[in-house]
Amino acid sequence: MLGECIMNFVIYEDEQKYMNVYRGAIMKLMGNNIYNYNIIEVSEFRDNLIDELNNLYSNKIYIFDII
Repeated sequence: MLGECIMNFVIYEDEQKYMNVYRGAIMKLMGNNIYNYNIIEVSEFRDNLIDELNNLYSNKIYIFDII
């Protein structure tokens, strides 16, 4: 077995239906993958959000709702 690797998926979306779509796509993509991963859901900006995200270790993949 390969060593553990944590992947952080950060979803920034204010509409719950799209949050569910993105979460489902990530779970389908990762499937029975041997790697550990986290899905972090953010629905609104907070003052300390950038610091919290910068403190995450490992790789980060961001999905932004920019409209």
